Amino acid sequence: MGLIAFLVTCLATGLITTRYQSKTLSKNQNIPPIWPEEKQKKVLFWEKIVAQYPDYPDAYLQLAWLAMEKNDPQKAIRYRQLAAQLAPNHPGLEKINLKISP
Repeated sequence: MGLIAFLVTCLATGLITTRYQSKTLSKNQNIPPIWPEEKQKKVLFWEKIVAQYPDYPDAYLQLAWLAMEKNDPQKAIRYRQLAAQLAPNHPGLEKINLKISP
Protein backbone atom coordinates (compact mmCIF):
# COMPACT_ATOMS: atom_id res chain seq x y z
CA MET A 1 0.00 0.00 0.00
CA GLY A 2 1.39 3.40 -0.93
CA LEU A 3 1.83 6.19 1.57
CA ILE A 4 -1.13 8.19 0.23
CA ALA A 5 -3.50 5.21 0.40
CA PHE A 6 -2.23 4.39 3.87
CA LEU A 7 -2.80 7.93 5.14
CA VAL A 8 -6.27 8.11 3.56
CA THR A 9 -7.15 4.86 5.33
CA CYS A 10 -5.88 6.28 8.61
CA LEU A 11 -7.87 9.48 8.16
CA ALA A 12 -11.00 7.46 7.44
CA THR A 13 -10.56 5.35 10.56
CA GLY A 14 -9.82 8.34 12.78
CA LEU A 15 -6.25 7.36 13.64
CA ILE A 16 -5.01 10.76 12.50
CA THR A 17 -6.56 14.17 12.54
CA THR A 18 -6.33 16.89 9.94
CA ARG A 19 -6.13 19.78 12.38
CA TYR A 20 -3.34 20.46 14.81
CA GLN A 21 -4.19 20.48 18.49
CA SER A 22 -4.54 23.86 20.12
CA LYS A 23 -3.57 22.94 23.68
CA THR A 24 -0.81 24.84 25.39
CA LEU A 25 1.50 23.46 28.01
CA SER A 26 0.97 24.66 31.52
CA LYS A 27 2.84 23.62 34.64
CA ASN A 28 -0.41 23.92 36.59
CA GLN A 29 -2.41 21.86 34.10
CA ASN A 30 -4.15 18.85 35.63
CA ILE A 31 -2.74 15.83 33.83
CA PRO A 32 -4.43 12.50 34.45
CA PRO A 33 -2.06 10.02 36.13
CA ILE A 34 -2.53 7.48 33.34
CA TRP A 35 -2.36 8.56 29.73
CA PRO A 36 -5.38 7.31 27.75
CA GLU A 37 -4.81 4.16 25.74
CA GLU A 38 -6.11 5.91 22.62
CA LYS A 39 -3.33 8.52 22.86
CA GLN A 40 -0.70 5.83 23.35
CA LYS A 41 -1.99 4.05 20.25
CA LYS A 42 -1.59 7.27 18.28
CA VAL A 43 2.00 7.61 19.50
CA LEU A 44 2.76 4.03 18.47
CA PHE A 45 1.10 4.61 15.09
CA TRP A 46 3.19 7.72 14.34
CA GLU A 47 6.37 6.04 15.59
CA LYS A 48 5.74 3.26 13.06
CA ILE A 49 5.23 5.86 10.33
CA VAL A 50 8.54 7.52 11.27
CA ALA A 51 10.27 4.14 11.17
CA GLN A 52 8.87 3.39 7.69
CA TYR A 53 9.04 6.94 6.29
CA PRO A 54 11.79 8.83 8.17
CA ASP A 55 11.59 11.74 5.71
CA TYR A 56 7.90 12.45 6.43
CA PRO A 57 7.79 15.69 8.49
CA ASP A 58 4.07 15.46 9.33
CA ALA A 59 4.73 12.34 11.41
CA TYR A 60 7.25 14.22 13.54
CA LEU A 61 4.81 17.10 13.96
CA GLN A 62 2.07 14.72 15.09
CA LEU A 63 4.48 13.19 17.61
CA ALA A 64 5.37 16.70 18.80
CA TRP A 65 1.70 17.53 19.43
CA LEU A 66 1.19 14.25 21.26
CA ALA A 67 4.27 14.91 23.40
CA MET A 68 2.83 18.32 24.28
CA GLU A 69 -0.45 16.70 25.28
CA LYS A 70 1.52 14.33 27.49
CA ASN A 71 3.27 17.35 29.03
CA ASP A 72 6.68 16.27 27.73
CA PRO A 73 8.13 19.46 26.23
CA GLN A 74 11.60 17.96 25.69
CA LYS A 75 10.22 15.32 23.33
CA ALA A 76 7.98 17.89 21.66
CA ILE A 77 10.98 20.11 20.96
CA ARG A 78 13.01 17.19 19.64
CA TYR A 79 10.24 16.12 17.24
CA ARG A 80 9.68 19.71 16.14
CA GLN A 81 13.39 20.05 15.36
CA LEU A 82 13.35 16.84 13.30
CA ALA A 83 10.37 18.12 11.32
CA ALA A 84 12.09 21.47 10.78
CA GLN A 85 15.20 19.76 9.43
CA LEU A 86 13.08 17.92 6.87
CA ALA A 87 10.76 20.76 5.90
CA PRO A 88 11.87 24.16 7.22
CA ASN A 89 8.90 25.93 5.57
CA HIS A 90 6.21 23.47 6.66
CA PRO A 91 3.08 25.40 7.75
CA GLY A 92 2.65 23.16 10.79
CA LEU A 93 5.94 24.40 12.23
CA GLU A 94 4.55 27.91 12.59
CA LYS A 95 1.64 26.64 14.68
CA ILE A 96 3.74 24.43 16.90
CA ASN A 97 6.41 27.11 17.36
CA LEU A 98 3.75 29.26 19.02
CA LYS A 99 3.12 26.53 21.59
CA ILE A 100 6.66 25.34 22.36
CA SER A 101 9.67 27.42 23.26
CA PRO A 102 13.09 25.74 23.49
